[in-house]
Amino acid sequence: MSYPDLIFHIDCNSFYVSCQAAFDPSLIGKSVVVLSNNDGNVIARSALAKAMGIKMGVPFFKVKHLVKKGKLIWFSSNYELFGDMSNRVMNVLRRFSDQVEVYSIDEAFMSMQGHSTVNYIQLAHQIQQTIYRCTRIPVSVGIGPTRTLAKLANKMAKKDPDLYGVFKLDSWEQISSILQDMKVGDLWGIGRRYEETLNENGIMTASQLISCPDEWLKNRLTIVGLRMIHELRANVVTDYPIYPKQANR
Repeated sequence: MSYPDLIFHIDCNSFYVSCQAAFDPSLIGKSVVVLSNNDGNVIARSALAKAMGIKMGVPFFKVKHLVKKGKLIWFSSNYELFGDMSNRVMNVLRRFSDQVEVYSIDEAFMSMQGHSTVNYIQLAHQIQQTIYRCTRIPVSVGIGPTRTLAKLANKMAKKDPDLYGVFKLDSWEQISSILQDMKVGDLWGIGRRYEETLNENGIMTASQLISCPDEWLKNRLTIVGLRMIHELRANVVTDYPIYPKQANR
């Protein structure tokens, strides 16, 4: 089974760090972190900082020795800069579709309904290139029949360098294969408490989760969680369209 109308999930890579690198290209490929208000905790990490084992949310004083050794560069948060760069990215997306829903400062969903003849992979790379050319912000693009699956596709795009930041989930065979090995805790919307509840009931994988009865899921994950499961099953939720927002001026 394939799906003609797909949703794009666009996610900026290490957004706060990328904003700094957009104005200082010498930071690209280096170990960089951005700190929270009052420079208390790490809230963004470059790829190299992640590879060094620096965890999200770690207190800055625990990694400050790396700065002294010249192994780490840090920046305070600059929310005015981050907001401006986010607006630039979202406005570029609106060149490709009038149905863009800003989900957070560094990610958005975009509907391509009515464009089923488009080469989605080629379009995704075009989006990447245009955003980078206009903003110097690198992005990954996940493509799927629902929001949840598009976000899952984006996770896959980030994991495998050979995908060049783009991945498309457009067949049930492909989707079910990925869900077989995915832990429930890795799913969008499943926090630690829900993960523990599901594990206690013998549900370890996403594949097991989507096989549960709807009433059981609703009682444990609420109606919001049930909607997410419907989307994981590739059930297109027609009463939950992409809601475009006005461009920021």
